[in-house]
Order: sequence, then C-alpha cells, then structure tokens
Amino acid sequence: LAPCVDFVANSGCQLVMQVPHMNLITSILSILNGVLPELRAEKDTPLSTTQLERVVLFGCLWSFGGLYETEDRHVFQEFLRTLTSALPPDCQDIDAYCWTFNDKFEWLQFVADPLKVANPDELEFASLLVPTVDSLRVQRLIGLALGQKRPTSLIGGPGTAKTSIAVMYMGNQKDSNLSFKQINFSSATTPSIYQNIIESCIDKRSGKIFGPPGGKRLLCFLDDVSMPEINKWGDQITLEMIPVSYTHLTLPTKRIV
Repeated sequence: LAPCVDFVANSGCQLVMQVPHMNLITSILSILNGVLPELRAEKDTPLSTTQLERVVLFGCLWSFGGLYETEDRHVFQEFLRTLTSALPPDCQDIDAYCWTFNDKFEWLQFVADPLKVANPDELEFASLLVPTVDSLRVQRLIGLALGQKRPTSLIGGPGTAKTSIAVMYMGNQKDSNLSFKQINFSSATTPSIYQNIIESCIDKRSGKIFGPPGGKRLLCFLDDVSMPEINKWGDQITLEMIPVSYTHLTLPTKRIV
C-alpha cells in the first residue's frame, strides 16, 4: 500500500476531494473486510495468493483510484500495472474499473443487463431507471459498505445520478427484514423535522430502545443533505443530527436498534 500512498502524494494527479492518507487506508481495509470471506471452521479453505492479490487490487483501484477523475484513474491504473501483472486486461473502452470478481474470485466484467419491462403499456417513462455500468459499480461499493453497517455518501454535481443509484440500490434489495425510508432535505429542514421523520419510522420496543416495526432493520436514504440552511456561524445544525443518529444509533432520549 505504501507505493499507492506515495502516488497520491507525489504523482501530481488531482483528487476530486482531499482526504487524509489515513482515510485512504481505512477505505481499502473496509473494502477488504467486505469482500474477503470469513473463515469460520478449519475446513474452510483460505484464498490463494492470486485470489488475494485480485482482492487487494480491487481495493486499491477504488480506495485510491476512486478519488480521481477518469483521466487520472487511467494514470493510476497504469501505475499499478508497473507493480503487478494481476490486473484485468485493458482493451478499448474497458479499463480495470470495469471489473469485479465472481464467487471464485476470478475477474468478472461489470455488465448491465438489458432493461426488461413486464408490462410496457403501464410503463411510467418519467420514473424509469436504467442500470448502467457506472450504476452497477457504485451499487457494488455501497453494498460492501452497508454490509458492514458503515454509512455511505454519494458525492457529485447535479445530474450525476446520485439519487437514481441510491433508489436502484434500495429497489434491488430482497431482504424481507429491511424497511426503507427516503428523506428529502431542503432549506427548511430543521433538526426537529429530521428527528420527527425518523421517529415516525420506529416503534417502542422496551424502555428507551426503539426500532422499526416487526423487528426489521431500517435503511435510510438522505437526499440533498447539503440543502439545510447555514446559520450565521457557518454551521448546518440539521446535519449534526446525522452522525448522532446513524453512527451512535441514538436520538435525544432514545436509542435505536
């Protein structure tokens, strides 16, 4: 990992956002923790060196290279090729970022399946969400993070499909123990409004412990979190409720499970 950190520090490539080097290491460890199987018994076979190398390269591509725009991603990819020959093949418009791996940890290309519509006559075109390679890649990373109960943030300019990708991810979940809630922030959203919305999705279980009805888990999508009003001190006090409710799983006077 040291050569990758040196590349970020000295290559001259422009990061989309500046992050401490420690966060880069945290990101790749999170990816590895989400991808690598847990060996629960002596009979479980550990991954081979080749398989482990693919997993680490996948983590490097998205923890270090994921912070670059497309051109600089290619530069980082070519840098990795000077260190190893285990990267997937690069041909035409298909680069290393277009690959994931299957259950045997062999390289597998991201492919967006053709859109299938059950009843074309009832299709609402305005609400149509078409999966693409980009959306599949982001959903893969979201799944790795949420599988470890790590909050995930999608950052990008207007029209970059952040909301669509989040909605597609929630729509693809088959877990019957999950309930979903989309909260749209605006300049009028206050901490009390946010708390009231969260409280409307949960029931009392015991004492000060609350949770979604039916013993389910709650997956929240917070849209447009940059919208709440900035006060005269430069703070967005509504956003201060987010790490309290999701990192510590608490609200004032309540504990959420």
